[in-house]
Order: sequence, then structure tokens, then C-alpha cells
Amino acid sequence: MAQPVYHTVFAIGLHSFPWGSIWFFALPIAIGLALVGFARGKQIRKAVGAAVIVFSLFSLLLISMSSVSQFMTERHAYASGQFSVVEGKIENFRPMPALGRADESFSAGGVSFSYNVLADTSCFHNAHPHGIIRSGLDVRIFYTDGCILQLDVRQ
Repeated sequence: MAQPVYHTVFAIGLHSFPWGSIWFFALPIAIGLALVGFARGKQIRKAVGAAVIVFSLFSLLLISMSSVSQFMTERHAYASGQFSVVEGKIENFRPMPALGRADESFSAGGVSFSYNVLADTSCFHNAHPHGIIRSGLDVRIFYTDGCILQLDVRQ
């Protein structure tokens, strides 16, 4: 009997890095630079602008360290083969509700998965353009500690 053919629809990598958490701080830094640059001798604007810049850069540093550390841990697990694999049909799919928390869950091959669709994570979270999860879909999932590292769909 021939092995099933799967198509990879998601694999953890640079494209899945949570860039949104990094770019979020671009606007306050730009506002701080504008306040400093257009202050024209008004010390209070320069001070506020400098404070906004310093606070935003400090916050960016903390978020970046956390995001990069988590990404590197998950990527290392994927690259070194330190993950589990499950194959099966998606069952018990509970999509994100129209209102309220953006949590989704499903099970495949007896393993349950749950995630927030809007989460800023490098793991699969069924957000656009990867919004392909549906009941009955035949999948192969590479995962570790609740993080879906790779999602393959059977052809």
C-alpha cells in the first residue's frame, strides 16, 4: 500500500516569527522622534519625546528578548527533531466564536490542540493565510508543548 502524500501548509520559520510585536513599537518611536525633532526650543516637548523614545525602546528590548528566545526554543526543537508527530482526521473542531475570545481547539489522532487565533506567536494558530482547519481534514501535525511546529494536509 502506498504511503499517504501530505502537503505542508505551515512550518515554523522566519515567516512565522511574530513580527507584529516588534513593529508595534515603531509608531511611538516615530512620535517621540517627531516631538524631539519639531520641538523648536520647547524643552517640555523634547523631554516628552525623549521619554517616549526611551520607554518604547526599553519595551521593544524586553518584548524582543522574549519573542526571540521563545522562537529560538521552538525552532531548535523543530530543527533537531525534538517533537512529537500525530496523524489523523481533525475532530471536535471548535472555531473562534464571532464575539469573545479568539480561541480555537480541535483534536487529531487522540491529541488535543488549543490556541488563540490572534496570538502573536511563531506557532501555527490558524490565522490568515493559514486558516485551513476544519472538521474531517486529514492532517499530520508536528508539535511540542502545545506548539504546532508543522502542519501537513493529506492530498
